Amino acid sequence: MKIKYVENKKDLLRFIKFQWEVYRKDKYWIPQLVSDTLLLLDEQKNLFWKHAEKKLFYVEDANGKILGRVAGVVDHNFIKFHNEETGFFAFFECVEDKNVSSLLLSSVEMWLKEKGIKKIIGPTAPSTNDEMGLLYEGYDSEPFLMMPHNPKYYHDLVLNYGFKK
Repeated sequence: MKIKYVENKKDLLRFIKFQWEVYRKDKYWIPQLVSDTLLLLDEQKNLFWKHAEKKLFYVEDANGKILGRVAGVVDHNFIKFHNEETGFFAFFECVEDKNVSSLLLSSVEMWLKEKGIKKIIGPTAPSTNDEMGLLYEGYDSEPFLMMPHNPKYYHDLVLNYGFKK
């Protein structure tokens, strides 16, 4: 298992499409259009990236299969407004494996520390103006607009890493 970074369009599409692996048996999951996610992540077309930066990480197994993904995000406007060095983990998706989630989250944490960030909030997609947090009840009901939807095991993965509500 190794951590990798999105370096080109092919990597980006794999990063985006990985979510179908996680949710393939979830009848309540409604995917965002790939084109919408591409636009959301496009630094030339999405004005958010004029005051923010990101790094996209994913974990592959020895056969090249993606096991998880996450983004590190630094929103300089958020930092100025709140006067605190806060960064975000975003677009978190992961198989049910503590080692995979730990590798993803530690990679984001290290990248954010290199940027001078002292506090991490997440998950977001990518900012506090988008989907934020984890679903922790209602897994068996229809989703709501702008609300997160995730597998139940995400709580354990995130809490076991050391994050708290």
